[in-house]
Amino acid sequence: MAAEALPAGGRSASVLRKQSVYDPMDFLAGNGEMAQRIRSYDWRDHSFGPPETWPQTLRSALSIALNSAFPTAIYWGPELRLLYNDAWAPIPGPRHPDALGARAQDVWADIWHIIQPQFAQIIGSGKGMFLEDQLLPMSRYGFEEETYWNYSFTPLRAEDGRIVGIFNSGNETTERVIETRNAEGLVALNQGLRACGQYRRGAGAGAGASGQAVEGIADRHVGADDIRRQTGRLRDP
Repeated sequence: MAAEALPAGGRSASVLRKQSVYDPMDFLAGNGEMAQRIRSYDWRDHSFGPPETWPQTLRSALSIALNSAFPTAIYWGPELRLLYNDAWAPIPGPRHPDALGARAQDVWADIWHIIQPQFAQIIGSGKGMFLEDQLLPMSRYGFEEETYWNYSFTPLRAEDGRIVGIFNSGNETTERVIETRNAEGLVALNQGLRACGQYRRGAGAGAGASGQAVEGIADRHVGADDIRRQTGRLRDP
C-alpha cells in the first residue's frame, strides 16, 4: 500500500519552518558551562557589546568552539580578549572563570613574553602556526610550573579580510614530556653506571670522574621528579 502523502502545509512543512526560523543567539545554544556563562554575562559595558551584535566571524568561530570536545579558545579584537569552551576552562587554573572576556595579556602575564611574539607573528603574517611540546612556565597556583603544550593558532578574518582574532586549540603534554625525559635519564644513568664499573676496574682516577658524571645524571633525573611533584603529577610514596 502506498504511503499517504502529507498535505502541503502539513506537519513536515511545519517542522521545516520551525527549523528555519532565525535566532540571532543560536550560536550560544547548549547546556555546557561556558555557553551558559557567556549567555548570562553582562556584555553591555564590555568592549564586545551585546552578543546579538557580535560579527558573524565571531559567532561562527564561537559556535564551533562551544560544540567542540577539544580545548578551544578565541582571542578576539585588538586586545585579544578571551572566549573559550568547557574543555579549555581548566587550563588557566584559578584564573577561570575571570578569564572570560579578559585580555590575554592579563590572563597570561606569566607567559606573555612567549606567546605575545607568536600572536604578533600570526597577525603580521596572516598564517597559522602549530607548536609541539612548547615550554610554557606558568605560575597558576602560586609557584612556577614547568608545563609543555601542543597548540595551534589560526587567524580569524572579517568579511573584508582583516584579521580580527585568533582561534586557539591545544592540549597539555607535560606528563609525556617529563616521562620521556625520565626514561632517557634512566638509560643514561644505566650507561653511566656501566662505564663507572669499567673505569673502576681499570683506574681509580677514571672511577672518580665517572662517578661525578653519574651523580650529574642522577641529579637531573631527580629534578624531573621534583617538577612532577610540584605539578601534582607524581606523589611521594
